[in-house]
Amino acid sequence: MKAKTYALIVAALTMATAVCPVSAAAGMKHYGSVAKVADSALNIDGKKDALYDKGLNVRTEVNNGDISANAWLLWSDGYLYVYADVTDAERDTITTDEKETSPWAADSFEIFVDEDNDGENYAMQYRVDAEGYGTWKDRNANENHYTPDDLGNDFRFAAVDGDKGYSIEMRVPMNASKGAEVGINFQVNGVQATSYLVEDGWNTPEYGYITLGDLVKTEEETETQESSAQTADPAVFFALVSIASASVIIFKKKR
Repeated sequence: MKAKTYALIVAALTMATAVCPVSAAAGMKHYGSVAKVADSALNIDGKKDALYDKGLNVRTEVNNGDISANAWLLWSDGYLYVYADVTDAERDTITTDEKETSPWAADSFEIFVDEDNDGENYAMQYRVDAEGYGTWKDRNANENHYTPDDLGNDFRFAAVDGDKGYSIEMRVPMNASKGAEVGINFQVNGVQATSYLVEDGWNTPEYGYITLGDLVKTEEETETQESSAQTADPAVFFALVSIASASVIIFKKKR
């Protein structure tokens, strides 16, 4: 009997190993879980909404010179959001023609997104410069979207100038759902320096990854819920008292 039971357990474990998916990001760095928000919860204006403090904070780790980015991530159905404080003391500008042909030459912040994290295809690439000029590239199709009339409506962005650099905010398309592992990389472009999450920014299989997590409430939703609970407490108390009183009266009548 014991031998039969042992055999059944071994068989079950073997089948479980066969059907359970193996993480495509095995061995790569896991940055953490990213909280979900409603798409309407954030205003894409280059300023840090309070809700970002509930997001995942990730800093660029590979610095080439005095330049870096401190970023916060959130997600909603269909989109990934990123707010980044960029430190870059030496600033430069490029012409409009250069923005439309070589936008990476400007002081800018980029995010690479590998939706399925399979390491087999290139990641999508989204970039916003310090002056608020946005561009993106479909790296698998090798298609550049470098002009304002070619950006579409899904990619939204803004930039705000600061004392030690600038801030960037983006909403980028992302076809992934709760629990998914999404590969990401950041790249900060400066005049004489760059900074990354992963040094080889073009090598998708080397990306670390994030996990898409649970929904979080805005401060307004939390306050409304707490207010409703407080308002309901007296009513619940009196209802319980009434029920208890009625029970006592019924009990006395039965006696």
